[in-house]
Amino acid sequence: GWEEMANKVLLPTADYKGSKVLTVGPGAAPAENSGDATWLIPLWWYQVIASDDPLVRASYALFRTSQTGNYVFNNGWMGVIAAKLHEGDEARRWARRFLQPGVTLFDDTCFGEIVSGFEDFKKTPEVAAHGSLICNITQMLLDPDDENSITVFPAIPPEWEQQGVAFKNLAARGSVLVSGEFKLRQVRVTLENRSDRNCTRNLRVRLP
Repeated sequence: GWEEMANKVLLPTADYKGSKVLTVGPGAAPAENSGDATWLIPLWWYQVIASDDPLVRASYALFRTSQTGNYVFNNGWMGVIAAKLHEGDEARRWARRFLQPGVTLFDDTCFGEIVSGFEDFKKTPEVAAHGSLICNITQMLLDPDDENSITVFPAIPPEWEQQGVAFKNLAARGSVLVSGEFKLRQVRVTLENRSDRNCTRNLRVRLP
């Protein structure tokens, strides 16, 4: 029944410097250097708004200068949004923010959350902070969320283009496994249908 509910979901918005942006709730006024990554989850998790909707880019531009990334897993969510906007360098920047000096978990890498006290993150370490690091990297390599199309290499940064990058058997919506290899002179993509029925997809490969 999600199809019947999707267009009824309330997305609170307000005007900010001539553009419409998402806000925390109805009547809330947007402010400079404010906003939270989770407000953009309707784009990729619930698919209520499309990535080419002007609301997404304007909201992302505002939220990226806030302190949202200080809450560990929000770095991954912001990286997902950057990838949806085809901003490879931005997506990589958010992924690298998972590695923060002064936030340690035995091996100087923290993928957990400090909930209320210093010892909490040692007691309940969260692998890749709710999986958002994995989501960040995956969305840079593959946009798997649309039921009609699959986009490969939507947001790889120039450094990856030069060095080459590959992935194997990432899952797209509808039980389609995708593998891809990007080299300077060659791009290779393979799809494997793991569902129990025939399916059709538009395949899009984004090239620099």
